[in-house]
Amino acid sequence: MHSVLLVIEKPNIDKTETNQSWLAFQNKLAEICKSYKEIQRLDENTVLINLNNELPAFCSLIDVSNIRKLAYQVLFFEKEPQWIQYSP
Repeated sequence: MHSVLLVIEKPNIDKTETNQSWLAFQNKLAEICKSYKEIQRLDENTVLINLNNELPAFCSLIDVSNIRKLAYQVLFFEKEPQWIQYSP
């Protein structure tokens, strides 16, 4: 397994408790992304993680998601994802 795309489902932030949970998750996500160099943050709720080097980061994000009761989806890539870049 080369890498994983982790998508954390954004909850309804109109509710105070879920908004606080989401903000706390965002802070932790930013902290984890700074600590590990092989994480690409693609959006506020999406990261691409190289499992060859950053398995602890993946585990940390899953743990934080579970603690915050945030649903998530995981897509594993057997080989390095091939990006197609478009430049106008």
